[in-house]
Amino acid sequence: MSNDISIKAAAMLYPSGSGDKNTLASFVKAVKAKGYSVGGVLQEQIYDTDGTNIGVDAVAIDTEERFPIVRPSKEDIAAGSCGLNRSVLTESSIALRRAISKPVDLLIVEKFGEREQLGEGLADDIMSAMSGGIPVIVAVPMSAKQKWTEFTGGLAASLSPDLTELEDWWSGL
Repeated sequence: MSNDISIKAAAMLYPSGSGDKNTLASFVKAVKAKGYSVGGVLQEQIYDTDGTNIGVDAVAIDTEERFPIVRPSKEDIAAGSCGLNRSVLTESSIALRRAISKPVDLLIVEKFGEREQLGEGLADDIMSAMSGGIPVIVAVPMSAKQKWTEFTGGLAASLSPDLTELEDWWSGL
């Protein structure tokens, strides 16, 4: 019995600690401008009125619904913790499940963080999209490249955070 579903997944690898600032958002905008449906979540740094970074929101690509996934307290900062709210991260998976159920032409997930590396967070939704034949691009820190390779069984492409490279991968599907 043959399986007609092929894995169409790519890791957009970025240097650990730097994070991708605009490449994925620019890529999503370009793909949507060509009439494709795109779902998933992007991350956006949140700043207070003084310009101090106060956290991170996961933003649903289709509805722009915001999920405040990181809001470190003073205690978190003192302990060296990022302040990830696991329940809100899990709640943000609704955007991925909605995209998978449509299905969309492309699913974007920013990012393959600690929870996903442990098989938690958005990991099940990423795997569900891949096994359903939906093309997926996931932002992956370079420090997690091995974990990503294990997670995908080595079936995903590796891309740099370069708009042209992302577009070339997409147009080659």
